Amino acid sequence: MVDGPLSSMSIPERRERLRAHNDAWRNLRWSACVHLFDIHPNTFAMDVAQGGILTFISRTEGKIMFVQLPSKLRGIPMRQWEHSFPFLPSVCTLDPSEDVLVVLQREE
Repeated sequence: MVDGPLSSMSIPERRERLRAHNDAWRNLRWSACVHLFDIHPNTFAMDVAQGGILTFISRTEGKIMFVQLPSKLRGIPMRQWEHSFPFLPSVCTLDPSEDVLVVLQREE
């Protein structure tokens, strides 16, 4: 575990969150289940980027959908967004800490 950035939480609150996080992993218990959306088979390629962000690359349209996975224990909200392109994306990589998205075009 790495100590996070400065927080308004007290040390006992942070310690309790850490215990709950460790307990959830030890016993494979999750605090919520979220239905994102329905996709048809073979229409999207899915990957996981840094920071727990799912990427869904459309195989039929020029778009990529992103979903930031939520975490109650870590205080991370769920977010969804998408980017459209004038071409069919082949692969992408994302680095949220540097605010960088790299997309390669599919050659047809």
